[in-house]
This record gives sequence, structure tokens and C-alpha cells, in this order.
Amino acid sequence: MDNQMIVSSKIFFAIEGEYFCEKKERHKIASDGKFIRYYDKNGDYKNGIEEGLVKNNTREGPWVEKKMNTYVNDFTYLEAYFEDGKPVGEWSYFVLKYKRNSEGQADLSTATKSALLYTEMYKDGEMMKRDFVND
Repeated sequence: MDNQMIVSSKIFFAIEGEYFCEKKERHKIASDGKFIRYYDKNGDYKNGIEEGLVKNNTREGPWVEKKMNTYVNDFTYLEAYFEDGKPVGEWSYFVLKYKRNSEGQADLSTATKSALLYTEMYKDGEMMKRDFVND
């Protein structure tokens, strides 16, 4: 944690005994005690995994993420909404169709969304409900 109360975290993975830092994230503690993502710059944000608007150094409005999902044990395409960095409204998780590169890793640069898997409903940063699509 730095002197501005911003918490930094790193996600590591290992291949054949070697460790790599996959992703670095920063969070701040909101007035209600919730951790919310912190970004250094405001404005449109886009990288290979997520995109949306950053306002007051937090996520605001619609966001799209291509991310690993533990519920389906694969990558999903997420359409989410934020207010003041906190999740709100309905979030939709879709199957993410992607190819693997020559090393067998997911290539998310050309991935596309497919069938709806499930939705979540958020209010004031808290998940209220999760509904899975029946096949």
C-alpha cells in the first residue's frame, strides 16, 4: 500500500518451475470499505483484456472484459457496468471463442463473444442474483 492508500497486487503463474508476473492491478479502498480498481489515467481505456471509460481513476459506465472464469473453467466475454468503480446493473457473461497460439496459450486478440452463459445483477457494488442459462 502506498501513501495514497492505493493497494498494488500482482498475479503470478509458473511454467516448468519458472514464475512470471502475468498482471499487475491497483485498487483503492472506497468510503464504504470496498476495494475498487484504480487507474492512473482518466479517459478511454483499452488493452488486450478489458476496455471502458475511466473517470476519477475508477471504472465508469459500460466495460467489456475477456477473462478467465472459474465457474466455467474457461475464458468468458463479460459485459459489465460500473458507477464510481462499483459494479451495478446486469452483467452478462458469454462464451468466448478464441484460438490458441503455437505455445498452446489462449490468443485473446481475435476472440469473439458467443452464447450467453449467465447473468449477474448488482446493486450498490453487491451481487444480488446470479442466473445460469439452461441448455
